[in-house]
Amino acid sequence: MTLREYSANTVLLTQDELPPGIFIIYSGSIKIFRSMSFRESATNCTESMIKNPIEGDRTEQKEITIAELGQGESIGDYDSFNESRAKFFAVTSMPSLVFVISKADITRDILYDMNVKALETPDDQQLRETYFQKQKWNIYKSKLIKTVKTEMTLSKSKWKTSLRSVTPQPVERLNLDQIHLPPIRLSSKSQSKTPVKQKIKYPLTDR
Repeated sequence: MTLREYSANTVLLTQDELPPGIFIIYSGSIKIFRSMSFRESATNCTESMIKNPIEGDRTEQKEITIAELGQGESIGDYDSFNESRAKFFAVTSMPSLVFVISKADITRDILYDMNVKALETPDDQQLRETYFQKQKWNIYKSKLIKTVKTEMTLSKSKWKTSLRSVTPQPVERLNLDQIHLPPIRLSSKSQSKTPVKQKIKYPLTDR
């Protein structure tokens, strides 16, 4: 087993080819994807496009991402154990350090122990179904976000309109000429009890 350093976008496994061994990620990230054919449909019928193409069908090639693997995860184990061709591409997403176990280093004991834990890649029809379900989910999320944004915008617009609709009432000016003050009576021992009218000039002015 050797530890190797790979730059980004390095192909470790090629679809439909025998794997050179088993890869165990020490650091970095590896993208797993499959290139596969989709049936073309004039009516965009999802059920029809999920099915495997048959001879004579018009097809379109698509790359379907299966997983993004990280530290501690392995690649190529299932196909190495079963001596089968890889069903997907494995490409580094970033600079990565990977342990490589060549077929010559794989003993029967290791094969038996790891074969129990190895997971088989989903078949093409399952991948197509997952692909269309993901598309529908993305469309739903997009519509949901758009609806929420629209409702928030309308809500803000209604709030501003309600504020503008409140017409301020004019403040009534006080006409001082119409105010009549009664005579003021001053009571004091040193002063007579004769009513005294206080002389006030209107309008009043600030000093």
